[in-house]
Amino acid sequence: MKKRQDLIMWHRRFGHQNVKSLKHMIKQKLVYGINLKGQQKQCDICVKSKLTRASCKKIDRIYTKKPLELLHLDLWSSNIGPSHSQTRYMLTIADNFSRHSWVIPLKNKNQSLTAFNTFKTEIEKQTNRIIRTVRTDNGREF
Repeated sequence: MKKRQDLIMWHRRFGHQNVKSLKHMIKQKLVYGINLKGQQKQCDICVKSKLTRASCKKIDRIYTKKPLELLHLDLWSSNIGPSHSQTRYMLTIADNFSRHSWVIPLKNKNQSLTAFNTFKTEIEKQTNRIIRTVRTDNGREF
């Protein structure tokens, strides 16, 4: 019983990670002191939330030669409520070439396009470069 509890406990502590990934972390010596012996029964939380592995197409690595050739944008919300400054959303912008990232706090989703346009104007002026491509997750924020 103890071994199964260890397996379930570590599964939950690592954000409901699958056993294969936990074993990989142990093998690569990324974690120590974890006992994964025993059988894993289905996790009630994973079953209720229907967690499954999403199939992802393998894509070729994208190479950029200069800053601002490709920016990745995403808008995400806080699950714990608004921050001290009453912002609930964050617009993240990452440059593919430099890996430099910016985070812009927003009070609501509707501010995302305006915030990006302001960012675009400022960063193009600072770097004397033009943003060539913007990639998003096809959300409806923009």
